[in-house]
Amino acid sequence: MTKSRLHKFFSPAKIVMLLVAVVLLISVNSKRLMSYGTFGDYERYPALDSVDVYLNRFSEMDVSLDRKIAYLSEAYRYTKQLKKDTVRTAKLKELRDAYRALNQLESYRAVNDDIRVFAEDMGDSLEIANTYSNSGFYYLRKGKIDSAYNNYFLAQRMFERMDSLQKAGKSMLTMAIIQKNAKDYLGGEASSVAAIELLKPSNDLKSLTSAYTNLGLISTELGRYDMALEYHDMALDGRKKMKDKALEVSSLNNIGFAHFSNQQYDKAISFYQQGLAYDSLFYIRPHTYARLLDNLAFAKFKSGETDELPDLFLRPLFIRDSIGDRLGAVTSHIHLSEYYKSVDSTSLSREQALAALNIAKPRQYHREILEALSILSESDNETTALKSSREYMHISDSLQQVERGFREQFARIRFETDSIEIENTKVTKQNRRLFIGLLGLLALFLLVYIFIQRKLNGNELKFRESQQKSNEEIYNLMLAQQLKLEEGKRLEKRRFSEELHDGVLGRLFGTRLSLDSLNNKHDDKTVETRLKYIEELKSIEQEIRQISHGLESTTFSEDVLFTEVIEQLIEIQNALDTETPNQFQFVNDYDIQWEKMPNNIKVHLYRIIQEALQNINKHAYAAHGIVRLKIEDEDIVLQIEDDGIGMEVNKVKKGIGLKNIRSRVEQMRGNLKVESKKGNGTIITVRINY
Repeated sequence: MTKSRLHKFFSPAKIVMLLVAVVLLISVNSKRLMSYGTFGDYERYPALDSVDVYLNRFSEMDVSLDRKIAYLSEAYRYTKQLKKDTVRTAKLKELRDAYRALNQLESYRAVNDDIRVFAEDMGDSLEIANTYSNSGFYYLRKGKIDSAYNNYFLAQRMFERMDSLQKAGKSMLTMAIIQKNAKDYLGGEASSVAAIELLKPSNDLKSLTSAYTNLGLISTELGRYDMALEYHDMALDGRKKMKDKALEVSSLNNIGFAHFSNQQYDKAISFYQQGLAYDSLFYIRPHTYARLLDNLAFAKFKSGETDELPDLFLRPLFIRDSIGDRLGAVTSHIHLSEYYKSVDSTSLSREQALAALNIAKPRQYHREILEALSILSESDNETTALKSSREYMHISDSLQQVERGFREQFARIRFETDSIEIENTKVTKQNRRLFIGLLGLLALFLLVYIFIQRKLNGNELKFRESQQKSNEEIYNLMLAQQLKLEEGKRLEKRRFSEELHDGVLGRLFGTRLSLDSLNNKHDDKTVETRLKYIEELKSIEQEIRQISHGLESTTFSEDVLFTEVIEQLIEIQNALDTETPNQFQFVNDYDIQWEKMPNNIKVHLYRIIQEALQNINKHAYAAHGIVRLKIEDEDIVLQIEDDGIGMEVNKVKKGIGLKNIRSRVEQMRGNLKVESKKGNGTIITVRINY
């Protein structure tokens, strides 16, 4: 194929088409791989892999809600096949977060309960506290605020005990908000203050500003408007530092509401307008925008500015209806009802109140129901007014009972927990007393043990003292023997000196004089006499050689006393009449200053060599061996090596010979190493630091 044909065949357009085809093929195959098998097909996967597969499928963007729930269900099923360890807990946490994201509260609760069981089995207090916090979230979403409060309370206590103050503060803050919503204002105020104290060390601005906001709302409800404004200002400052525009707007709305509640409508209008002026608020937070707009309309209504009304009320109502904000819509209807009532449009007022009531009742918006009934109770229609008034009183009484019940429940939860803690404290004190008693018994036992041990140590000390005395006696005997040897050498030297002085020197002197007298004579007789004197000189030379041989080994260093004893010991070893005649060499490092060595060290080394040679004679059948004394890294090293039959070190550890050697090494605070194998001889190495 020519170059032009190749260029035509692989044109740019065809190359692009080929690449597109490859990409599509890979995409199709990858989708097939990701969608491999039905739920039953994944039985072939290991459990952990299957969990990950379904969690990955759940995370895909183009999966429907029903499929996502199905994938999580399969992943949850496979987690039950995993071991009860941290891996299983981690996967369950992923599942719990996924169910929370999908608002699948029952599944969320079931997984959270499983995590708590594993955490209790593993003694993981932090995770147990987390599960209580998550249970509080579940009950709060289900509207069971007493159970929610109880779980957050348990979580907060556990977090605080573990010094996890930030989490403890968040749990306490949620409790404070629950109390505020249940109109337990004093309890909510105390809980908010406690939450702030717990949150301050972590400088968690988001939670701290929420706590200040909750205090501000409570203060507004209690009529403490100055305090409410102070708390809301603190919250606003924190949110400005966070640069969270949505939360800033919320704080502005709260400040406006505090002024509104204090009938300072102009100031309320100013803050509502500041909130509405934030850029793109309508698109980012339509709920907040509608609330501000409705509050602005109501504040203007209360202040007498009615030019823009009712249009200013209708706009937030339209927004709330369009975004499904039912609670906000109820508020808008009530505000419109009050406005129409003020302009004597009774029918329109009643219509708006009924609209509010129809939305609020099914959803149990109790406060809004009461407000709507209050308006209807003042209707011109006496029947309607009477019915609404009775219903208002009934619901109001019921709400008061419920709120009182909640306050009592919150107090009871705190009281019961405190009672349990007091009981636990008593049990702890009892356990402490029991522990102290056991410690006392243990101390008594130790005293008895120490007394017995001291007695045993005293006996051992006496034994060592007697052994030391024996060693000193042995050394003294060795020393006496060496003194005798030295005395013999001294006498021998004296004898050699006398022989040289009295014999050799006398004969040399006489021969020299005789030869001097013959210096001037040359006759035959003189020559014969000279020859006679030359023979005499030869005789003297022979006598000197004999004396020299006798003096050959008389020069020795300062350490000759100890090393000669070792040499004699080895000479005795070599002279023994055994089945296997052996020849041992002694190698001494002359850098060792034996004269500075303590006597007990010398005795121990001598006894170790003696014991080792005896063992070699009895058991080793060795033909050759070496005894070395040397210096290595400022340590004195004794090494005894033979070419005998060897031994199994582990089997002879308890032998009396090796036991004696080990005992002496320990007394010198040294190290002992025995290397041996059957048929390969033995090496004993003793290392002492001196």
